[in-house]
Formats: sequence, C-alpha cells, structure tokens
Amino acid sequence: ISVWLFEIGFSLSYGSILLKSWRIEQIFSNKTMSKPRKRKRLKNQDLAIYLIILVALFVLFLIFATVSSSIGERDGETNAKPKALVYSVCVRENVFASVFLALHLFILLPSTYLCFKLRRVLTDYAESREISVIVYFTVLIEVIAFVAGLI
Repeated sequence: ISVWLFEIGFSLSYGSILLKSWRIEQIFSNKTMSKPRKRKRLKNQDLAIYLIILVALFVLFLIFATVSSSIGERDGETNAKPKALVYSVCVRENVFASVFLALHLFILLPSTYLCFKLRRVLTDYAESREISVIVYFTVLIEVIAFVAGLI
C-alpha cells in the first residue's frame, strides 16, 4: 500500500507542478495573448482534467503492477549462537521499478525544461524559483536512486 500512496502522491504533487509551470509558460510565451480573439483560455477545469488523466495513468500502471507481480517466500537463517534461527521472508519481485521511473521522468523532464524556460519570470510569479529547486533536486534524487539500483 505504501507504493500506491507514494505513486499517487507523486503524480498529484509533481503533476500539479508541471501543469502550473506549463500554464505560466503559456501565458508568457504566447504572442497572441494580447489579441482578444486569439487568446487561449487556460481554465482551472481543463488543468484539473489533465491532472486526473495523469493520475489515472499512474493508477492503471499500479493496478497492472499489483496484479502481475509475484510475491514469493525465501528462507533465511540467523548467525546467532549457540543455535541458528530459521525464518521465512516475503519477497516481492520489483520488475516495475523501471516503469515507474520512466513515469516519473515523464513528469520531471518536461517540468525541468519549463523551469529552465521560466527562470527569468517576473516577481509576481516568483514561486517558480522554488518550484525549480524542488524539481531539480527531485531529478537529482531520481538519478542517484536509479544508479544505486543498478549497483
């Protein structure tokens, strides 16, 4: 259940960051925003629908990973003296870690790009700097975790 909570929380929080950064980027890079006819409206409802779709994608992968993963049992033995203790441990094969890493990068890499584009935004949108720091550190942690998983 902790994997479910982590992945859904990740998709909600970083998906919201991605959509907020995308909205700010659309506002500042859209040349036609000053023309009333061609103005593209970014409603909160539209962004909420995009976020729901993103979370639903994560939930579908979670369902697939939960249903198709195998849980086994492995025997272990302690090195306690004078008598060793034999025990069983539940083992879950984590073959979907790379799928979830790819989903994380699906959110984090565009967020990183948008944060880079928005680094010189006006002070009214100054929280984009804090968002940039959060995204950059999360990408760094994901890369370190991926490399540590290979070792």
